[in-house]
Amino acid sequence: MKFPRPMPQQTASGQSLRRPVAAGSRYRFVRAVLALLLACLWQGAALAQGNHGASPRAAAHDGFGRMVFDWSRPVEYSADVLNDDKLVVRFSRPIQGDVRNLVRPLSHYLTNAAISDDHRTATFRLRHPVTVKSTTNARGSVVVDMADAAAAPGLSPKDAAPPPPAAASGPGGKAAPMVGVRVGDHGSYSRLVFSWPKDVGYKVEKSDGGAVVSFAGKGRIDAAALKAALPKDMALTAVREGRTGTEVQLKVPRDARLRHFAAGSKVV
Repeated sequence: MKFPRPMPQQTASGQSLRRPVAAGSRYRFVRAVLALLLACLWQGAALAQGNHGASPRAAAHDGFGRMVFDWSRPVEYSADVLNDDKLVVRFSRPIQGDVRNLVRPLSHYLTNAAISDDHRTATFRLRHPVTVKSTTNARGSVVVDMADAAAAPGLSPKDAAPPPPAAASGPGGKAAPMVGVRVGDHGSYSRLVFSWPKDVGYKVEKSDGGAVVSFAGKGRIDAAALKAALPKDMALTAVREGRTGTEVQLKVPRDARLRHFAAGSKVV
């Protein structure tokens, strides 16, 4: 079936009548195009500085980097550094969004990112050793902060504690090894990981409002960095280096349940 096209109206002299385009319409059209171009430019600039507003998102701050994962309801999570070259962030539910978008804003710390098949674990390759602190904010988002290993998370290098003094040499002129400590706030629990250069014996004793971790080996622990990284409900009381061992004294909530285990040379 064909429908004839209506013929344009003509004047008595045979000229077609065409409706003139109003100047105001042209102005509104040009203004809309310019607004669209400006919006695209603004979005590109935002992406160049950090993927703000998306989830997950990341940004570099003064002395530390931050990645944020938004969730509509509480989620279990963990953030751990493995072998000083990988940051592994795990969730109990699949991650929405592309974790590779976090690499560019945090290029000082990260080189690449990968996601597991179930989208619950993100693995980031580290450019150099870092310390990591994870927590949840008031909106329920999971926040993972990282800083160079020499600085405490969330602090600029000028505010970070200086490196601990070298320990006095023991028999044979060998100084006590440095023991790395990582702290993670995982919402319903907190985790401390002591990384020794080799396997070490230990024991954990809990008293009323306190806990003592005793290691059967001499090691140097950066007390200032550990104190700055602990969550608000915990505090470092003392780090003591004895003749044959090292002791870490902590203040913990009275109703806290302590669980601990050794994973190779790491004590968790």
